[in-house]
Amino acid sequence: MKKMKWLALACTGAVLVGCGTGNASKEPGQPKRAECIAPAKPGGGFDMTCKLLQSGFKETGVMTDPVRVTYMPGGVGAVAYNKIVNNDPANNNAVIAFSTGSLLNLAQGKFGNFTEKDVKWL
Repeated sequence: MKKMKWLALACTGAVLVGCGTGNASKEPGQPKRAECIAPAKPGGGFDMTCKLLQSGFKETGVMTDPVRVTYMPGGVGAVAYNKIVNNDPANNNAVIAFSTGSLLNLAQGKFGNFTEKDVKWL
């Protein structure tokens, strides 16, 4: 069962945003206030991506503190992407779930002034 969860996590998308040093962590390799942003309302595919990330980190012991899930609907990820890149580019503790629709909109320039180069991809 664990292999299936990790396979599902590997098949879903997440993007790590930011390029600064982020907040100091309590332990080496442990982000402070880790967050997964689901750019939709609860219950959809973005939510599932964040929940899989959250449970995967908890089950494997990769992180001791739970990952917060924040919902930020709008534009197939554009609202979340723009908010984080524009307002908090040094946040290395946030992951934004994405989909192929998000990638298509990003490639077509529908995410505003930002491109795929403005984030770190997982």
